[in-house]
Amino acid sequence: MKIEETSKSGVSIILDAVMKYCECDENVIYNKTRKRTNVVPRHLTMYFMRKKLNMSYDDIGKQFGAHHTSAIHAVRTISDAIKVKDPSIHDLSLSISLELRNETLLNNQSRLVVYYPEDFDVHSIIPILNSKCKNLKYEFI
Repeated sequence: MKIEETSKSGVSIILDAVMKYCECDENVIYNKTRKRTNVVPRHLTMYFMRKKLNMSYDDIGKQFGAHHTSAIHAVRTISDAIKVKDPSIHDLSLSISLELRNETLLNNQSRLVVYYPEDFDVHSIIPILNSKCKNLKYEFI
C-alpha cells in the first residue's frame, strides 16, 4: 500500500513509540499470530493510527494486510481496555500517548495542558509525566 509522505512519517513515529514501550520489533507488530505478546502491540498501533492520524479503518487494515474489520476490532478492544483501566493496556497507552505528544505536538514547547474527564485519577498520571516529560511544566484542566 502506498502511504502519503505525511502519513508515513506519522506511522513510523507511532511504530517507534509502540516498539519502545512494548519492547518489541516491527516484525512482532506485523506478525499475524494471535499470541497476546503480538496482539497487544499490533492493536495499540492500530488504535493510535486511528486516533492520532485519523486513518480510515480500511487504510489501517491494508497497512497490516488485514480486513478493515480487524482494525475496527483493535480500536474497540484498546478503547474498552482504557475505559475500564486495564492496568497493562492503560499504562502502555498512556506512556505511548505521552511519547507521541512529545514527538509530534510539543515541538520544543515548554508547557503541556492536560485535559481529562471528571472521573480520571489525576495522581496516576503525575509519575509518568515526571519521568517522560522532564523540564516540562504542565497543568491540569
